[in-house]
Amino acid sequence: MIRSKAELRKALRLQALSIEDKVDFEKEQLIFLALGECRSGHEAQINSVTFLTDRGRGLPSLTEVSYWEITVPGAIAEAEADPDLQPTYPMHVIKLKKLDGETTFNKN
Repeated sequence: MIRSKAELRKALRLQALSIEDKVDFEKEQLIFLALGECRSGHEAQINSVTFLTDRGRGLPSLTEVSYWEITVPGAIAEAEADPDLQPTYPMHVIKLKKLDGETTFNKN
């Protein structure tokens, strides 16, 4: 979860300048999903965000982020055949209303 310009600059150093003027961090936030270093042929996609406000027993609000780690079979076979291919760093960033509470990420 990226809830401020400082957090954005820390998480996405190179992309921060092109993104920060498009987000009103007083009212909005970013969800940043990154899979880390992968072979070519991997993609990351956030497919749903669910905000639970009333969890009972005094539990804080919860944002559940569901995502897919997509593998493209042809691209993976190509990467295995060519050891000189550079790794990729799959990520997906979305903007939404600022939400309080905890966050969980669930891989589908």
